[in-house]
Amino acid sequence: MKRNPIEISNYIKEEFAEYISSTYTVDDEEYQEQIDKKLEITELFNGPYLHTVLPFESHLNINDLIRNKEISKEFLKLNSIDLERKLYDHQVHAIRRAKKGSNLVITTGTGSGKTESFLYPILNHIMELVESNNKDKGVKAIFLYPMNALVNDQKERIRAILRNYPEITFGSFTGETPTKLTRNYRKEIFENEGIDAPENEILSREEMRKNPPDLLFTNYSMLEYLLIRPADYEIISSRSMKQWQFLVLDEAHTYKGTLGIELSMLLRRLAAMVQKEPQYILTSATLGDKNNIEEIKKFASNLTSAKYEDGDIIFANRSDLIRSNIAYTIKPYIYPKIVKYINDLLKIKEILREYSDFSYAQSIDELLYNALLHDNNTYLLFDIVNKTNLYDVVKKEINSHINFSDLELVSLIQLISLANYNGNYLYDAKFHMFISCPNRAFVTLGKNKKFKFGNQSTIDGLK
Repeated sequence: MKRNPIEISNYIKEEFAEYISSTYTVDDEEYQEQIDKKLEITELFNGPYLHTVLPFESHLNINDLIRNKEISKEFLKLNSIDLERKLYDHQVHAIRRAKKGSNLVITTGTGSGKTESFLYPILNHIMELVESNNKDKGVKAIFLYPMNALVNDQKERIRAILRNYPEITFGSFTGETPTKLTRNYRKEIFENEGIDAPENEILSREEMRKNPPDLLFTNYSMLEYLLIRPADYEIISSRSMKQWQFLVLDEAHTYKGTLGIELSMLLRRLAAMVQKEPQYILTSATLGDKNNIEEIKKFASNLTSAKYEDGDIIFANRSDLIRSNIAYTIKPYIYPKIVKYINDLLKIKEILREYSDFSYAQSIDELLYNALLHDNNTYLLFDIVNKTNLYDVVKKEINSHINFSDLELVSLIQLISLANYNGNYLYDAKFHMFISCPNRAFVTLGKNKKFKFGNQSTIDGLK
């Protein structure tokens, strides 16, 4: 039987306490007795905790932007993108600022769609060249990443997006990029993934020299090699880069101190060689907030030698819960019943019939979102978690209003997390557990025989 998060946390606590008890043993009986007593009274875990996050504000989708003539109609050919799904407002803001030629710093949190914030403006620029029959061979955008793992992750995403759009080519130039392809390399590299190799992905350095990709993914070390090695000069020569428009610095906060100075000089050398200044787009979740705009602008300017205005620093805004939506209070015992029939639309409609007529709902996502949108318990839970996030305290507080069992409360939290319809969700609710455990045991020798746990480590454990 599948355990819920509370059962999982209790199981982890028990198993970990047993592990510690069997691991920290000594031959001295007096010391061992102290260890056993200490383990009985030591709180090895903190939590579980509850964490809630409101959704980012969103109003427009890609189809809206196409109708408004803000982006190219070529986006309609990207079968991998849901054109009706709402973009976050900060993504739309990035598209608009980039279209004006601004340098950008996208400093939004994890899960905020930073990739789309810089990728969509770049794709739009190249698509407009395609639309006007003005697209030439050569690099249009360079993406710099601090690690090859990030290069590979990004390339996978681009591969999915551009699979049905061969007009835009892409490739990565890292230490892992082969010099030339074997006869079956293109087939072999993708056969483990069970997909066809896209023809618009340039896989080797030899191929890249002959046909530089529109989108070039690399790291700062390999960019240095591109600048100094004659064999690779053609990839970023002024001839190959005459339509170069963007340079993206992902995880820009990593480029500080000596590394930041080196990268800044590298970017100046690149611009001097190509004889062109690009639009810079920097991304980071940790550069600062709206109270640090001047510091962010100074950092970005020092790194890229480019100018940034206040509007070029892009932050994310979160929606709030609108309590005027409250229409009823679902009885706690209902939530586990919904979870039990989570894949049965008709059954859930029947369960919720006493609260409202949900016959219009065409999917479980739509039904859950609308049912919980009007449920007072959705708002009550959010308000309580914002005051205190320790699960036991949350449960005690909510039970002062309406009585919940563990199963009922966990089911409500689970359903809120699942209530995502057309890109809209109420808020994200997650469990976390922190393990405060000894990674070393110290024994004080001498006349006062005492045992104590040494250093403590904190780990984000349960989600």
